[in-house]
Amino acid sequence: MENLPRLTPAGKKALVKYGAILLFIILGFSLLSRVLSHNGQTLAQYGEANPSLQGSLSVSDSDAASASGNSDNAGVSGDGANLPANSAGTAGDGANLPANSAGTAGNGANLPANSAGTAGNGTDMPTDSTGADKDNTENNAAGGMQDESVPKNDDTAWQVSEDGLTANGGTKSPERVTYKPDFYYEPLSENLIGYITGSSYPDDDSAEISLSELNYVHILHYNFEGEISEGELICNSAIAQDLVEIFYELYTAEYQLERVLLIDYYDADDTTSMMANNTSCFNYRNIDDTDKLSRHAFGLAIDVNPFYNPYVRFTKDGGQIISPESSEAYADRTQSFPYKIDADDLCCRLFLEHGFTWGGNWNSSKDYQHFQKIID
Repeated sequence: MENLPRLTPAGKKALVKYGAILLFIILGFSLLSRVLSHNGQTLAQYGEANPSLQGSLSVSDSDAASASGNSDNAGVSGDGANLPANSAGTAGDGANLPANSAGTAGNGANLPANSAGTAGNGTDMPTDSTGADKDNTENNAAGGMQDESVPKNDDTAWQVSEDGLTANGGTKSPERVTYKPDFYYEPLSENLIGYITGSSYPDDDSAEISLSELNYVHILHYNFEGEISEGELICNSAIAQDLVEIFYELYTAEYQLERVLLIDYYDADDTTSMMANNTSCFNYRNIDDTDKLSRHAFGLAIDVNPFYNPYVRFTKDGGQIISPESSEAYADRTQSFPYKIDADDLCCRLFLEHGFTWGGNWNSSKDYQHFQKIID
């Protein structure tokens, strides 16, 4: 060591000078790398696009890919890099934007909970994230009091809720008519059409009513526990306004309906629906034991609290046929019991005011649950 030559003052000055130049070159390349990563390019790609600069661009893709933003920083993170918590900026292909971050994540990236920004192709946007998820996007389902932005279903993109609600297949129509908050009607969505076809609506060309003549109706009602529940009906568009007005009056009076679900929830089986005391409207079916279409087949009839208000047909020998069979106790209308519909009942009065006829006024049979309307 004692034999090594000592630097002269001029040598030291030159060393400092060239060291500073080298430092500025490194910083320049670092800044350029960040800018190019933000634009989706590596230095190598930029060099290919600018052949005259290839000799001076010596930073490799791996150098750019190792760049990472620090916590609470704003900037650009290269391919395969990560932006940590509370960062804002751009993460390249295969990168991750962690919780509470805002920015753009590239192809194959993830936007975790509480993040805001844009995720690229094939990405995931989990709970509480906001922004755009490009390609392969699925929005949360909703309806009524839920989110109403779910797109067309691929078998599992939307589902009937545990309570049997469809939210019109998870979509909101631009043709929606709202009478009061949560009381509205609109055309059937493609998802809902797929749900009812082959169930309450024929899957062939036999139907005498088109799907375009039907409306989805959403209401609120009080259930038998005195709690507010959502309800859904499909009806002929000619009576949709009547239904939202009638059910709104029933709602404000806290009139109790056990459940109001599409009959498809019960596989379009009228008896099963009545046994569940389900209030329903449209079902493309014949009148029992006949080849004549029911008014339900045209969406012009509705059955209300049917278990407590059964259908009673009188036989020639003086007997009775009661449907559903297990509601015989409610066929005797001289008795007083909850949920009984008679001429003084609010439900009956409202339907009659809107031009419906009541099955309880028929002669050869009595259908105490049933209201129907004749249209021109």
